[in-house]
Amino acid sequence: MATTAAPMVAILAGGESRRMGRDKGRIVVDGEPLIERTLRLVRSVGCEAMVIGRTKPTDWTGGATRFVIDRQPGLGPLGGLVTALDEVSQQGGDATILLPCDLPKLTAALLRHLVEHLPGASARNGTALFHDNRIEPLASLYRTTILDDNPDLVAKENRSLRHLIEQGDFGRLDLLGAHVDALHNANRPEDLADR
Repeated sequence: MATTAAPMVAILAGGESRRMGRDKGRIVVDGEPLIERTLRLVRSVGCEAMVIGRTKPTDWTGGATRFVIDRQPGLGPLGGLVTALDEVSQQGGDATILLPCDLPKLTAALLRHLVEHLPGASARNGTALFHDNRIEPLASLYRTTILDDNPDLVAKENRSLRHLIEQGDFGRLDLLGAHVDALHNANRPEDLADR
């Protein structure tokens, strides 16, 4: 089940950044706030993107961008996914690639790899990205069928995206070694030290 157009990319930016101690999406890396950097890279590979989980910052310089508040706050990445899939469905799409906003080493090469290979490997509910046999849920493709197949998704006790993938009908894409470093996320200040 492959889409003909590049899927929408949903950038999750609604976290509380407790471990970082400040808003991760606004941390400047190579002269750009992480959210704006991620958006620029996504657009460079020909994809549309939306930011999930926050309102547009007053000092926003990232161009015309759709910001969508979580429809059900407090559910973490699962709530962001449900919001993103609702938005994609309303726009007439059927899939989204989920990305976090805290990837300081993200590259256009990784994004191009995901856009080119995730849709083609897709099963009914999407494609899970794997690295060292471990699911990378925040760089995977999700289809709107998840909402049809799981009408009580947000009411479930286990809100793990890994669990959702393990229980669903997902294809698999193994991450090549050349791209692994690009998925290094920044949760704490020391995670930015080697940037």
